[in-house]
Amino acid sequence: MDAGTALHLAVALDGAPGGEPPPAVPAPLAVWADRAAEAERGLLDLLTLDDSHAPPPGGGARPEAVILGDTAGEAAERSREVALRQVTPAVALTRIGQLWGADLSGRDPDDPPPPPAGPPGSPAAGLYARAAAEGLSIRELAIRSLLRHTFVGTPAEVAARIDGNVQTGAADGYILAGHLNPVGFDEFTDRVVPHLQERWVLRTAYTEGATLRENLGLTARQPSAVR
Repeated sequence: MDAGTALHLAVALDGAPGGEPPPAVPAPLAVWADRAAEAERGLLDLLTLDDSHAPPPGGGARPEAVILGDTAGEAAERSREVALRQVTPAVALTRIGQLWGADLSGRDPDDPPPPPAGPPGSPAAGLYARAAAEGLSIRELAIRSLLRHTFVGTPAEVAARIDGNVQTGAADGYILAGHLNPVGFDEFTDRVVPHLQERWVLRTAYTEGATLRENLGLTARQPSAVR
């Protein structure tokens, strides 16, 4: 296979994949170190720090979640399970309550959302119409409004979709995040990276040094002297 357009990949040290609310407490440095090591093992390009679940100004990139399975059906089921773990009942009630401009803390998140008080053309009215049409509960509607599991499928399917987006110019790369902070990225390294390398769009070794730090043109960090 001929080499295609090179793919650029980064991993978010402490990001919010697809709209997931950021953790209340920043991840400990040990978690960041582990994720940086995973990025290096996967021969990725960059590390980013993004602690906001809001879209960046100007519509810039935000972390993408990858949900894998041995079959497409298994991946879809895992995506549903991950979504339920990401959007707890309390998060769902808070999210829809914010959109509705109302206190929904006493509601059952598995019930349908109540009609919003806003005008017919408001965003809340549009979400309510969608919930009514699709029979969504408050929690299901919150999941739809918050999350974006961009890549869901088998490792080969995910690699093909990423590669296809790059080769057609739809993207030149992606920022990836563990689907449940602070875990979920090692599976991408183990199962998707080999498929991308087989497609000749992801390096099999760094060219500017043996480590990610050296590949970025940074000098090797010297250990602090023990006093």
